[in-house]
Amino acid sequence: MTTRHAEFQGRYHMPRRHYWARVTTIVAGLWLLLSAFAWPHNGPIFTNTWVVGLGSFFLGLWAFRDPFARWFSGALAIWLVVINLLSRDNSDGSTLTLWNNVVVCTVIFIASMIDGTRVQRKKAH
Repeated sequence: MTTRHAEFQGRYHMPRRHYWARVTTIVAGLWLLLSAFAWPHNGPIFTNTWVVGLGSFFLGLWAFRDPFARWFSGALAIWLVVINLLSRDNSDGSTLTLWNNVVVCTVIFIASMIDGTRVQRKKAH
């Protein structure tokens, strides 16, 4: 660990009350990834579901280090909902897929709106 990194870690921290939002994004991303393989999805929805799930998982992890990453997970959630709503193929259990993706992406989007900005620690006098 470099001196500059250690100095940053010593002065700044993510408030613990915001950890739940990052963990929620990670768990929801894993669920999307698994749900893509749990029941039939049409081609583009299948691909978008597992890609957004994997992306949300890694962005949730990244957001612990850099709170700006939460905006990317929110954008991925919006992307998946839009793709689902614009999909014309209503076969292969797509009603279940649509509701699953909309609900899980809503959770990811809400979690991405929780500000986890690192705050400066108060110095003891």
